[in-house]
Amino acid sequence: MNAFEPASTAVADVGREHHLHHTASLHVFECPMAPVAGKGRWLQRTGELKNPFLGSRMLTCGEELK
Repeated sequence: MNAFEPASTAVADVGREHHLHHTASLHVFECPMAPVAGKGRWLQRTGELKNPFLGSRMLTCGEELK
């Protein structure tokens, strides 16, 4: 899990840089309490927040980045 957060954040950042959240119907979310870096980001196909970093403990922790 520790390797997933930096990789997911990097992929989400590239996605935002290339505007995939506008052109590919992807959603970018950020969690302010991600365990490794403190702020982790991820891509989702749906707009329903499902935090992958903290499991069921904080499944709805985070916000969508526009």
